[in-house]
Amino acid sequence: MASRPRLNLHPRSSYFSIFRALRFDWTASQAFLTSPTFRVVNPRNHITKGDRVSVRVSPSVVSGLQDEAILALLTKGFFGGWVFFMEGWAMRTFHPLLPAIYTGM
Repeated sequence: MASRPRLNLHPRSSYFSIFRALRFDWTASQAFLTSPTFRVVNPRNHITKGDRVSVRVSPSVVSGLQDEAILALLTKGFFGGWVFFMEGWAMRTFHPLLPAIYTGM
């Protein structure tokens, strides 16, 4: 049986354990500040603050994986954690009454 790739995250608390690989940047990029999108979201040119978060992953952890597999590992760690617990519980509990389909992660 092939082992699943891991990002060295604790299986029960992957949301919290990924914090040691995060880098927070509170400035908006120059490319965004000069883009047409910026003029749409901030037409009156109010004071702007950015909120970008980067995750640094060791190349040895993801070597041989395709981009889609790496993205799946990172998003499952976040979206499968406690952040969306209530939404997941509601979808599992009330799925017969909801017009959405929940297939799980």
